[in-house]
Amino acid sequence: MLKAKNFWVNAIFLNLALSATWAGPAWARKIHLTIPVGEKKSDQRAPANQGEPRLVYLSWNKIGIPTILSIRPDVWRGEKKGPSGDSIRRFRSNTRAEVLMQLFYANDREESTRGLRHIACFQGDPVAVVREFFTDTPIEVPDTESQEAIMTFDVKPTTEIDNLQGDMDISYSQDRFMLGIGGVMQRKISRTETREVPFHFRLPSCDLPGKNSIIPSSLIGKVTGITAKQIEDLEKGRFLNAEFKAEAERAPAQVNRMAEGFEMKDTVSGHPNLPRFDLRGDFQNSTFTESRDRPWKNMDISTPKKGEAFAILMLDYFMEGMVTQDPSNPDQNLIAKNNTSRFWCNMPWMQVGASGREAIHGMTRERNLGKNAIYKDTTSGTNWGVAYYNGRGCEALNGVFGNESNPKRTMDLTRNVTNPVTRTKSYFQDGTVAVKVLFTTANFPSLNGAFTWNGNVTTAEGSNARSVQPVRLIQIDIAVRDSTLRGARADLDYWVMTSYYFDANYKSKYRTTRAPSGWLKMRPQGVQLGFDAADSLLATGAISNGHENRLNGPADNPKSSCLSCHGTAGTTTAMSPGFMSNSQYGAVQGKTMDFSQQLSMAKRNFETRPRRGN
Repeated sequence: MLKAKNFWVNAIFLNLALSATWAGPAWARKIHLTIPVGEKKSDQRAPANQGEPRLVYLSWNKIGIPTILSIRPDVWRGEKKGPSGDSIRRFRSNTRAEVLMQLFYANDREESTRGLRHIACFQGDPVAVVREFFTDTPIEVPDTESQEAIMTFDVKPTTEIDNLQGDMDISYSQDRFMLGIGGVMQRKISRTETREVPFHFRLPSCDLPGKNSIIPSSLIGKVTGITAKQIEDLEKGRFLNAEFKAEAERAPAQVNRMAEGFEMKDTVSGHPNLPRFDLRGDFQNSTFTESRDRPWKNMDISTPKKGEAFAILMLDYFMEGMVTQDPSNPDQNLIAKNNTSRFWCNMPWMQVGASGREAIHGMTRERNLGKNAIYKDTTSGTNWGVAYYNGRGCEALNGVFGNESNPKRTMDLTRNVTNPVTRTKSYFQDGTVAVKVLFTTANFPSLNGAFTWNGNVTTAEGSNARSVQPVRLIQIDIAVRDSTLRGARADLDYWVMTSYYFDANYKSKYRTTRAPSGWLKMRPQGVQLGFDAADSLLATGAISNGHENRLNGPADNPKSSCLSCHGTAGTTTAMSPGFMSNSQYGAVQGKTMDFSQQLSMAKRNFETRPRRGN
């Protein structure tokens, strides 16, 4: 084992090792494990599942019956007897190769090579997964508070993977909910031809906190083991055809290099009149002036009526220059670079995986639409959202990620903005505004007249296949951090949230009269000042979809609320129900991603990028 001394020495060593041994013989194979920024022995967090490490693969046949592979370390290593003394067939080197490619296909392809829908994840702690499945060397995580450390381990015979060409590139995210796995595999692409195929994929924790579960709740109890018949099928190529099918590639493609975190990977053909999303990542050019960009300063939002006035002002603030860009063509609006009124930008590193940005408007997949208290005629559908940050928020993103012309090689997670009252530090300064605009593929009478544009999306729950189709504006969420707001709480670092939902009967009070009618029908739901139920101040005539009437829109989980979900960013607490009281949040204050789930997700994707070629 080679211990890391500092990031740059190990980065040079990694590049040399990759170039020297990537296609080397079996005895030279090593694992380069990247320990993320901020990982400390004293503050190591793990997913909620603390059981035995497992690799899990699920697929569904044509009529929806699931097949589950839950692989124990002893089975993977080929040990003769398991902990319980059972003696089912054990994996060999070639079997491990097939499983590794199954995991890759599940996270990089819309369907298996047999045309089956599939997903994959890991259980347990990621360091334990690396130790048990890829090396026999004990892994001692160093104290690396301020920089990445790259550690090198031998691949032992008991974890040998057939056709693996040289070293493996493995990393994990600081929150321990994501693994990055990469290498080069010798794969058969036809009966007469083989090819070295570079691969990299991100394997999420089965317990990844999110709006859609990795494993459907109905199947969680069935993820128990692997049968001898499944091992036999793997060894005979029945379970996975090893043929490399590029045409089955998932959209969006995986994002690898640092500069690619600011690029769009999803593609759409045959629609020349639709825009292509261009992520605004010139954070270094962000502008913010007190007089023009902070009109809410010193407002009193402590009552339902005053909170409603604040909500109306905030949506006006966002609509100006955003929804009036082209009144004749809905698809030509909400383009951040075309706003001449004020500076707005987008979060980088959100293109990764099945839920990553779609090509037209940069929307990411959100929680599937379900029953809610607001629309009694709701039908099923998938929800898609795109988020924007004002100039003050873009300044923070520049500090963390750099910008599209000068991306940082290592994220700067220094919190250099201090709350003047609580002395806790935040990523975002006073005056930050984050807006998420949510659309749905569902179409039911209550959404008649809603603002509609096109997205490259999927309508089917559990499917990743995308196509261009109309989606309807159903909800808008706006988060503001400002210590001058009277009613905002110091113990929440002065974050407040407002939410809006489409209501065809709402009589608009917005000043932006040139906005499309669907935008003027977005009813303000109210304002949320804290996690307790009493902290949600509903506007007159508004309906809440939240637990105990907390602020929550129709696209959200009714077991939670806006702040309850966002407060969990960067923690191991599930988004739903999240934090349901101010005292619960107090236990993690100062250790979160500052109410930004997008920042938490982007950080996770950045940390698990492949180092090969960077």
